[in-house]
Amino acid sequence: MPNFYYSWSKAKVEEYLDEFEKEHPTTVVTRLRPSVTLSSKNYSLTKYIVERPFGVKLSNRDTKMQFVLDEDVAQAILLAIKNDFGGCFNLSADGFLTGKEVIAMWGKPSVKIPVQLLYGLVWLAWKLRLKIKFSPEWIKVLEYPIITDNSKAKSVMGWKPKYDTSQVLALVLAAINESKNK
Repeated sequence: MPNFYYSWSKAKVEEYLDEFEKEHPTTVVTRLRPSVTLSSKNYSLTKYIVERPFGVKLSNRDTKMQFVLDEDVAQAILLAIKNDFGGCFNLSADGFLTGKEVIAMWGKPSVKIPVQLLYGLVWLAWKLRLKIKFSPEWIKVLEYPIITDNSKAKSVMGWKPKYDTSQVLALVLAAINESKNK
């Protein structure tokens, strides 16, 4: 994604690894590419987002979202280390959710907002240093979602996520709700 530091820096790492592989052809290089990773134990940003009074949907589309649980990513890392799997592997839970489905799981009302207005509001809040935990560039994740195919990780590494995307989100939401009751 242009003008998005997170994506730009990932592309730079890929370029570096391409060069490294050329210079060191006998070294096994494994690239694990997890989708949005959620945790049922460390969920401060997720909690911040779901505790807003309403969910935001882009007015011109129903964004697709895909998650993976941190424990499933850890399992893939162990498999890669133990077995010297070289290559690129997308790590994502099976399936995806629409923005509408995600907001329904939160149990919140939703507001449709044009992407440019949402970007402008988040940019203004960010510049004014209001209590916001992400920069406006992250709106691009809603505008241009990344849905990955995990079949190579499954077939080559034998990796299988324990939870699908819906189950990952449900697990994290349950942990957040449980923490409120403590």
